Amino acid sequence: MVLLLLPRRWESSSLVMPRQSRSPAAMLGAYAGLASLLGAEAGGAATPAFLADLALSREVLLAVLMHRYRHDRDGTPVEATLVELLKPWGSTPEQRRDAALKRLARSIRTSITLRSGLLRLTVEAPGGDLARQVNRRLLTVLDSVNQARIRQQAAEERRFAEARVAEASRALAEAERDLLRFEEANRAWRQFPATAIEYARRQREVTLRQTAYTGLAQAAEQARLDEVHEVPVMAVLESPSLPSRPVSRHLAVLVPVGGVVGALLWLLVVAVRPRPAGS
Repeated sequence: MVLLLLPRRWESSSLVMPRQSRSPAAMLGAYAGLASLLGAEAGGAATPAFLADLALSREVLLAVLMHRYRHDRDGTPVEATLVELLKPWGSTPEQRRDAALKRLARSIRTSITLRSGLLRLTVEAPGGDLARQVNRRLLTVLDSVNQARIRQQAAEERRFAEARVAEASRALAEAERDLLRFEEANRAWRQFPATAIEYARRQREVTLRQTAYTGLAQAAEQARLDEVHEVPVMAVLESPSLPSRPVSRHLAVLVPVGGVVGALLWLLVVAVRPRPAGS
């Protein structure tokens, strides 16, 4: 009987795939090195596991919770937050918000397909259209939070790269001056093996410094572009679905099982109940 009194629930699911980051071959090795030094994956890519954990983070859940949704409540269309729609217990707004956060977290399920690297997000709500709206909002917030993460990461990489570019520029200028001084002091360096070897060594130093400077300069420019460009971090392969029927409560199985369990408990009570004296 308790199951019959519980409100019906609807589920909406969506399927997303993290977009591939720029490959290390396409990027300059210096840029990939900068990202690793900063503790981030090159290009700001997000893995399915990262997105799944992020979907249940407090930051994302709060943004989903406090958004206003259109819902048909007792035949009357209303626009309210999930805190207002779920009506959680609490004597203060903060307690009701935290209780609603816990209910929202329990209503979101994530599953990852290891072979294809896809992430399925399933949202449960007391209404089919509401479940779809919440799922859409979840996808929007996930993308927004990741965009902010990528821009912050790109800003850190840009500052790091620009500092290294300045150092590389000074090192290159010093190597070029050193090579010039050697040439001026050894006009006939080609005529002697020792001076020819020393010249080749100093020339290699200039070439090495030039390569490092070029790579860092292009890395800094790429980081500047990433900082201002919005690049989607995930592709939505299946938009949030509109459920046609509520989630099954499995009454066909649970009711008979409950009846059997109830009968067994009644028989147990009868068996252990003390009998009146003289009966």
